[in-house]
Amino acid sequence: TLDLLQLEITSTSAKLGQKRLFYTKTMETLSVKLQEHQGWLDSDKNKMVAIEPFVEAPMNKQNIFEGKRYEVLNLGGSIDKESDVGKKLLDIKAKGSQLLLEISECKQTLEQESNITARFPAAVQEMDIKSLEEEYKGLQGDGAGEAEYFQSLEEQIIKMKGVSDPIKCCCGLEYNVELGGESMGVR
Repeated sequence: TLDLLQLEITSTSAKLGQKRLFYTKTMETLSVKLQEHQGWLDSDKNKMVAIEPFVEAPMNKQNIFEGKRYEVLNLGGSIDKESDVGKKLLDIKAKGSQLLLEISECKQTLEQESNITARFPAAVQEMDIKSLEEEYKGLQGDGAGEAEYFQSLEEQIIKMKGVSDPIKCCCGLEYNVELGGESMGVR
């Protein structure tokens, strides 16, 4: 069980390392994209303010009902682009918080596993992975040897159950000795 726990710890650590690397790369990529979008958004806002001023929509019942009191009149669809960038920003923030949550779960798992390994004897804690794997293979080999030994014992017992020999005593009487299943009998 110690070997299995050690193997589990090793595999979990490797998986966590891979996830951490993946999420770090993803976070960097998303940060670069966010900065690009922020730069684009800032430059687009400057263009809108410089080129196209805010225009008040006419006050009529339909515009007030639809919530269109003020809007930017722009043929390029800047309002849609801003909302898309806002959605992407929220998505990036959600992914970032999800990454942080997953990282904290991974840290908790590692901490739990290190607490488990801390309870192992000092000699086992000092052993490296290769020696633990060799020990594990040796134990598996011992188990296979034991199974083979028990199998040969069973075969010998089955052979002995069929033994029946007549024995002559020096007094002249003849006895029949049988080894049968549960009990041995002399006749």
